[in-house]
Amino acid sequence: MSPLCGHKTPSEIARLLHPIFETLGISDYITGCVAASVYGDPRTTRDLDLVIELLRDNIFKLVEALETAGFYCPPGSVKDIQEGRGMVLSVTHMTLVLNADIVLNSNTEFDRSKMARRRLEALDEAGVEQFWVASPEDIVLAKLLWRQQSKSQKQWNDVLGILKVQSENWDRGYLTEWAQQLGWIDDLNLAFTESGI
Repeated sequence: MSPLCGHKTPSEIARLLHPIFETLGISDYITGCVAASVYGDPRTTRDLDLVIELLRDNIFKLVEALETAGFYCPPGSVKDIQEGRGMVLSVTHMTLVLNADIVLNSNTEFDRSKMARRRLEALDEAGVEQFWVASPEDIVLAKLLWRQQSKSQKQWNDVLGILKVQSENWDRGYLTEWAQQLGWIDDLNLAFTESGI
């Protein structure tokens, strides 16, 4: 298990958000750098990226719970989500100055698959607390998408790190099938080669 991105702050904000989601019956999972660090090489971040299963009509109930717990929720983003223009709510804990991007899950087969395949993982070496985290295969696929959009070397390094560390623990069939469907198979094969798999 890799240490969490060199900081404890993402696990601190996860600890604050998790009971809110549980109380409201909201399914969630952690993605982004924090998830990549759980499965691969650690990378520094102060922010947490989460995906949640939420009907837009219920956004105000979530916002009320977040604000009660000390989070600032930008009103413009809340309105955009409620009116169908936005998918991301960037929240900040006012006292601890911790940030999280809360993303509404899209209603696609791939996004439904990611939610169904999430797993409980510890975010640090102590391993006392566990949180829902996207599977390593789904993080690789998400990182391939982000890399295509941003041409980011960091995203590519995350992909290679996960493939190396998880080389005996991941479902290659699932990874290859979705990479084929999503049009990223060439990038995935290159990643296999560069990671020495």
